Amino acid sequence: MISQVRFSGLASGLDTENIIKNLMSAERMPLNKMLQQKQWQEWQQEAYREANNKLLDLRSSMEKLRLSGSFNQSKVSSSNTSAVDVSRVGNPSLENYTITVNKLAEPAQPASVKFNKINIENSNMELKEEFSFKLSNGEKNKDGSIKEDTIKVLKTDTINTVISKINAQSNKTGVTAFLSEGDEGKRIVLTSTESGKDSNIIVSDIDYTGEQGENPLGIVDGKMTIPFEGEPSHNFNLEEGLGGSVNSGNAGSAGIITINGMTIETKTNTFTYDGMRINLKSASDGPITINKQTDTDAIFNDIKGFVDKYNEVIESLNGKLSEKKYRDFPPLLAEQKEDMKEKEIELWEEKAKSGLLRSDPLISNVLTSMRTSLYTSVSVMGEDGEVEKKLSLSQFGITTSDDYFENGKLVLDENKLKEAITNNLDDVKAFFAQSSKEDGTTLNNRKKHEESGIGYRIYNQLNESMKELTAKAGSTSKVDNSVLGKSIGRINDQISDFERRLSLVESRYWKQFTAMEKAIQQANSQSGWLMQQFGGM
Repeated sequence: MISQVRFSGLASGLDTENIIKNLMSAERMPLNKMLQQKQWQEWQQEAYREANNKLLDLRSSMEKLRLSGSFNQSKVSSSNTSAVDVSRVGNPSLENYTITVNKLAEPAQPASVKFNKINIENSNMELKEEFSFKLSNGEKNKDGSIKEDTIKVLKTDTINTVISKINAQSNKTGVTAFLSEGDEGKRIVLTSTESGKDSNIIVSDIDYTGEQGENPLGIVDGKMTIPFEGEPSHNFNLEEGLGGSVNSGNAGSAGIITINGMTIETKTNTFTYDGMRINLKSASDGPITINKQTDTDAIFNDIKGFVDKYNEVIESLNGKLSEKKYRDFPPLLAEQKEDMKEKEIELWEEKAKSGLLRSDPLISNVLTSMRTSLYTSVSVMGEDGEVEKKLSLSQFGITTSDDYFENGKLVLDENKLKEAITNNLDDVKAFFAQSSKEDGTTLNNRKKHEESGIGYRIYNQLNESMKELTAKAGSTSKVDNSVLGKSIGRINDQISDFERRLSLVESRYWKQFTAMEKAIQQANSQSGWLMQQFGGM
């Protein structure tokens, strides 16, 4: 494609480029309005989605309150926590238990060998010769041979790399190592990875022949065994004067307890029994009582959590409905931002984004629906199918703020709610979690609505509201078929069409000015020729 030749005032002396730029600025005014309209709708879409996320948080706070099982929460307590500590992990089947701790369990301990003081001062060792030794815990292979591994100590090894080599093979040898450092000096300690009768350590075939004893690490041949019967034994040749010692470990012993007259042995002091986690701390002088009771604190916290979240949401949404709209602060265009400082842009856009949801009917309907669900009493039906009683928020210490400017925030009397949970839990449960005997809880069926607890009502109402907001503004998914999503798509198409039109208009202006320049240049040439002719006469 041949590029278009443009003459910029060479003949006329006009600033053609600036003239066309000003002309195009006037031509771009409709495009700028479309760009600002697009930005406004994108901001509004974000505002709707933010409101939707707040409703999602509120719905989450209602999740448990619509389930009757949430009002059956219980906790367990011990009459002697210094001997027995207890917590609920399931659903204990009884209301009371008696437990006597006859004997605590003693956990098994592994055998270990602490060798003599290492015969070198430098951790880098600087060995004159390489050597090796074998490690095992006595476990046998299928062919009857001892399962063991050879640890090779190189001249370049340090004490720490030798220990790392031992630990790297512990899954095969059943032996680990660490470096003990204290007043007695540096010593290598080997420990069995097993406890009880399998807690054995075997060191063999040390081939060090230097002058520093059997090897400079202080490791010597030997065998530590814990037989099925009898006392543990070892044949490590450890010099007590140098601090070498053996810990034979032990096989451990079971704890013995009595629960509701039944004797139980347990390998550990913490175990699960009938939906309870029991932690034994000491033997008891006599029976200890474990009681199951309603967890009023958990139920209270669930209801208080909903009240707090409800107040937070209506404060935020009412703020959006009444937020001032600054019509003199439209969204900034890219070229406008180039001439502004970052702080100026921030302050401008703060006003430009204000009032995105002012007096919005969708948001207003959400708040109205929630207020209706909250303040409509719950009908408790008797066995005869007639209304037995009606329950309302105020009976449980929840009322509406008297302050008009708080727009219906809830006020919680904590003592009254706790008292209702303690003394009248069935009504609390019915008020929040009762489900209609008929299917559905929508507002267009008053009977169904009144028979449903407010947990059901608000949860279902929030679902409907969130669907409406999603239909209006979409979600974060790639495919956006929402009302605003489609509108923004149409604006994008209009912007693309208009930009193509502007390109044609600009080209036309340049053609016109180029033609003018050529005409002026031709006239100037003719004038010069005539002057030459007259001058020659």
